[in-house]
Amino acid sequence: MEKLSDDELCDYLPQLVQALKYEIFHDSALVRFLIRRALGNVRLLHYFFWHLKDQIGDPQFGQRFQIILGGLLSICGEAQKDEFTQQDELIADLIKVAQKVKVTKDSNRLSLVRQELEILSLDLFDTVRLPINPGLEVVGMDWQSCGYFTSNSAPLKLVFKNADHFGDPVQAIFKIGIIFYFIHGYRDRSNSD
Repeated sequence: MEKLSDDELCDYLPQLVQALKYEIFHDSALVRFLIRRALGNVRLLHYFFWHLKDQIGDPQFGQRFQIILGGLLSICGEAQKDEFTQQDELIADLIKVAQKVKVTKDSNRLSLVRQELEILSLDLFDTVRLPINPGLEVVGMDWQSCGYFTSNSAPLKLVFKNADHFGDPVQAIFKIGIIFYFIHGYRDRSNSD
């Protein structure tokens, strides 16, 4: 595995994080390898953090992933830790909005989405990288362009302001627990407007 490039390691990262469940000890050669490589590449670190974070809820192995994540955060540096905290807070806020939208009557959903996202957008004064891709930096939301999609889970249609002033707005779909993004060629086919 030492010969893998960082890009190749990113491709295998989901499986390697799953393999951590079968290590005998929390402090294993695989854990040390992944942490060492992640500390050498911001993109790899970003994805490793989110894969570990995703596994914390596992009833059998969640504690192991929490310990590994705590170790990673203790050595990744304050700036990186602050960035992960910002991303985590953004996701927590989006989950709250999505939960409110899901239990609201259809006729009131659009106004609720925009009202809640306007408030959330005011808190996004700093740039934040989106969890789905560390290359996407945003500086707020175009809350007036946001909405929701009609389905049982009522996923949110999000439009973020790109930190790159020459870049296109970053359009995303947020469903509780999942955030997808689409940069080009994304067209809203919902009836939410």
